[in-house]
Amino acid sequence: MIRATTPTFKMQVVTKSGEPVDLSNANHIYISLVSDNAELQLSEADDGVDIDGNVVSVYLTQAQSLQFQEKDKIEIQVNYTYGNKHSRAATKISQKKADRNLLPEVVD
Repeated sequence: MIRATTPTFKMQVVTKSGEPVDLSNANHIYISLVSDNAELQLSEADDGVDIDGNVVSVYLTQAQSLQFQEKDKIEIQVNYTYGNKHSRAATKISQKKADRNLLPEVVD
């Protein structure tokens, strides 16, 4: 991810055996992007979050990407609840690096 841009993260949510999880049946979906310097928590109701079957797409704004510092290791995970008892599951954590931008500010 290059800081001050509008990056897109797409994550496929699957079971331990690799089967796709139909997220249309989820009660709630939460996306966490965490580094040593910043934390961004999103949900399915937020702008910039799209759910299509088992794919979660997150579209960050320039300002959101600037929350992370250059060379930050960003960990990304999807948590979701489902069923009558609101059981909870989570994806494995994926990692991205925040890369330098020579124009590190929000521009129109």
